[in-house]
Amino acid sequence: MAKKKNDGNPFFQMMNNLEEMVKNMGEEEKEEFERLMQGELDLPDVENKRFYTYQKPDYSKKATQVIQWLGPFWNAHEDDDKVMLCHYVESDIRIQGLSPQFMREEMRGYLYGLFAGFDPDVPENHWRLYGPLWMMERLKMTDCLDIVLESLRQDAFFFHNYFLRFLEWPSAVVYQLGKDQIDVLEKFLYEQGIIPDAKPIVLNALVWVYILHPEKRLQIATLLVKFLDHCLDICKQGASPMNIEHYAIACATAHIKETMPLLQRLFTELSFPTMILTDGAKELKRVMNDSKIPFFCKYPSMDNFLHDKEELFQLDEADWAAMEDDYSDAFDDEDSIYDSSETAKRYTVRIELTGGPEPVVRTLQVPSNIYLTPFTELLMLSFGRQDVPLHYEYSDGDMRFLPDADDHALNSDYWEMDGTDYSTLNLLLSKKGDTATFDIMKGKKAAWHHVLTLEKSGSYTQKTVNRIELLSGQGTYPGKTTKTMADHTARYNDGKLKKPNFDTVRRNIRDFEEENEEII
Repeated sequence: MAKKKNDGNPFFQMMNNLEEMVKNMGEEEKEEFERLMQGELDLPDVENKRFYTYQKPDYSKKATQVIQWLGPFWNAHEDDDKVMLCHYVESDIRIQGLSPQFMREEMRGYLYGLFAGFDPDVPENHWRLYGPLWMMERLKMTDCLDIVLESLRQDAFFFHNYFLRFLEWPSAVVYQLGKDQIDVLEKFLYEQGIIPDAKPIVLNALVWVYILHPEKRLQIATLLVKFLDHCLDICKQGASPMNIEHYAIACATAHIKETMPLLQRLFTELSFPTMILTDGAKELKRVMNDSKIPFFCKYPSMDNFLHDKEELFQLDEADWAAMEDDYSDAFDDEDSIYDSSETAKRYTVRIELTGGPEPVVRTLQVPSNIYLTPFTELLMLSFGRQDVPLHYEYSDGDMRFLPDADDHALNSDYWEMDGTDYSTLNLLLSKKGDTATFDIMKGKKAAWHHVLTLEKSGSYTQKTVNRIELLSGQGTYPGKTTKTMADHTARYNDGKLKKPNFDTVRRNIRDFEEENEEII
């Protein structure tokens, strides 16, 4: 390598190496590099042109268009609670009793659809890929390694969209699914025509095998030495050395000393820009011998990444300040159960459980601008229950309202949807006589079906004592442990149902109102 100026400054060392690389470029490469630096070209364009020749199969033949249970991953937003999202899907599939074979085939179809439908001009949410891969790891679907590796064979636009921000989690899932398929991972390292950034992901996975499986260390060290020797040969023949520093850092921070001779040759016989090991082979040796330096790839499991993601996604102080300026009203109203931007009307709503052995009806007085999430809590209190169902939905026949609607189903498979957190009761019922439904879901079916009717719509006056009130009630609602209407009917026929104490119910509703009176 050429002698560096300003050796004490890593920035100048890196710039020196970059200048050296540019000097060794051909005229066409130099022109392309200049256009890239000036913003006339996108990096994925350049990478595809220089490296990508992989002949992708026709994914559309294997793609599945709509997969309801994977819908939460498809519709996830960057600011969603991903821990809750992933475990919701896991819980949901257990409730539905989906078989591993069925899920395996569904996830394959989902990913093929993701590959086939990718549009580089439409930014995608990387959680659409993260979610299914997390599920594969969680369910130990090692025979899905091939489809995971196929995601690494996509072009540079796909790669930059889904992987570039977080290389650690794809490394984690490749390790988890491939730790007993070393030959498959080794074969991938020698593939041609794919994006260079894909191979470090697989190499990271192999290094995790070395670290966490001492009985396989000799096998992995031998494999890596062979691969690094291959890299030296092809780089001397003109291949790009752009991954060499990554390979060196991976091996050095994992302290795989068997690779040191090859790594030193790569640093001394090739010229390439360095971003971290700016002092070349000398710094490489220091890192390799410092046992206190941990393997730079932080996560051996996607679950580790998932539970640490709050740190990775957190905004800095400037971002928060800007957000508060833009959305100060929303922050002020954050804890309110009402939408303060709407004038509240005094609704009288009749709620009836259908299909039971006796009429089970409650009539509530409630403000029209209450959000549907707290309204659900209020509705359950009126029936004598202090628990709130996890899975439920409201519908007026045209619109569906679900808790975090985008987390539950594919929009293309249903009517228009909205979330209950930010949708108010008057969106569901707007004029006297309107009806809607409230269903408590068990899997894809409604376990308990209710009909809501707006009986009156009036105005609040100064004489109004309570804004929320149980006006009347009839019948006993199924208990928390009652699973089906048949069970409820049997208990009714046996005379085992305890009639509700409506004084207690009204007291619970008053407590609910008092807890929120400061924000009414």
